[in-house]
Amino acid sequence: MVGLVGLVGCGGADSEDGLARTQSQPSGGRIVNTPPKPVYTEQEVVTKLDLSGEGPAYDLGHEECVASVILTTPADIDLYAGAGDTVATNDAGSVGIKVGTYQDGPSEAECARRFASLLSDRLPY
Repeated sequence: MVGLVGLVGCGGADSEDGLARTQSQPSGGRIVNTPPKPVYTEQEVVTKLDLSGEGPAYDLGHEECVASVILTTPADIDLYAGAGDTVATNDAGSVGIKVGTYQDGPSEAECARRFASLLSDRLPY
């Protein structure tokens, strides 16, 4: 197990690539796999995209597209996308949305395109 901790990596927890790192502490101890701090909070995403609803799912106005889950870290995005969910992200890949639709609404692909455009325009980094 000690060898595994040594392979985790060096650097601070707030790395540019969004990956957690091992961080040395002044006392000589270490924190392993400290998650990165999100660039945006869920409430910031909801507000900037003018989403309606009370969560955990939000609607994109009257467009019949649903933000099923707000994803605020690259690790969350990777988790949902890796599970096969349709995920829209901003260009930076720092924030995303698990896309859903209503039965008679637009396709998931169309809703993903709409969300990706909004995310990139309103939450660029």
